[in-house]
Amino acid sequence: MHIDVLLLAAGFGTRLRPLTLDIPKALLPIYGIPLLNIHIHRLLGSEELAGEGRLAGEGRLEEGKWPAEEGNPVHRVVVNGHHLARQVEEHLAHHPEHQRLAFSFEPDILGTGGAIGHARAWLKTDPFVVINTDSLFAAPLEEALAFHLDSDCLITLILSRTPLWLNVLVRESRVVDLLIDRTDASGYTYTGCQIVSQEVIDLLPRDSFHDIRDTYRSLIRQELLGAYVAPLEFPLLDVGTPERYLNAHRICAGDKARRYGFTTLGQGTQGNLAKGYGFIDARARVGEGAWVRDSVVIGDAHIVEGARVERSIVGPRVRADGAIAGLMVTRHGSVPISG
Repeated sequence: MHIDVLLLAAGFGTRLRPLTLDIPKALLPIYGIPLLNIHIHRLLGSEELAGEGRLAGEGRLEEGKWPAEEGNPVHRVVVNGHHLARQVEEHLAHHPEHQRLAFSFEPDILGTGGAIGHARAWLKTDPFVVINTDSLFAAPLEEALAFHLDSDCLITLILSRTPLWLNVLVRESRVVDLLIDRTDASGYTYTGCQIVSQEVIDLLPRDSFHDIRDTYRSLIRQELLGAYVAPLEFPLLDVGTPERYLNAHRICAGDKARRYGFTTLGQGTQGNLAKGYGFIDARARVGEGAWVRDSVVIGDAHIVEGARVERSIVGPRVRADGAIAGLMVTRHGSVPISG
């Protein structure tokens, strides 16, 4: 069986502004590897990183996560784009697996439902998979696919017991409610992964905005929205806020990144590990006597001589001077990082 996969990468990254005014959320790196590459590698089993090469000191990708008797079942990976779409499109064009990638440009932001409808020309398999790029989750997709195919559901949400946002209520492997502004201790967290049957395509607009939750509610009334709860050994890591993006580096430090499909290595020519946890891009300059701890330095930032950076995120083209603690610093301004 072959499947197509849609990776959702069109969003504005509002919760990560002003960093995402320069970098699309899907291209934010975890230990030097763009989020998009981690997803593509897990799906296609690519052995290389795009762009910077694969040298000592970068994060390194683990073997692919889709074992199958007759080879990798993923037929094509489609990536949608709107905000800073040119960066995403060029990144895909230079990716080692570019021949198995497609880019679905959205002139206007379409939401998840609209994005699926807009990408229908590439989503030909039945079912296909849709994944948010702003979280890391090594979903047991083969098991979830088997669950979906054995049911009569038109969409199956892959859920987790991770207490990030317990707003999906389930009964007998069916979603029975989606809570909007509250959570429930008996609920589950949506992982950002869903399996969608072709029949749903005809329910979605082709070129206009559509909130997929409206379709979910319709399917709930028909008892056609499935719920696959992933085993506890599959942790969910959301990176959608400055706090969570920085925390992702803490959680993935060293061998712990293996749970998400990559590893972090020691110092080398393409980047350096920060003190404690975190990463300093190889393009960044760190002046004499400066140090970086529990932080992420992205792109061509300049940490000047004697500066102290702690529990912070420093964006491209930033000149960081003095003592910086608990801040996301960008060329557009700074915002505090809570926690």
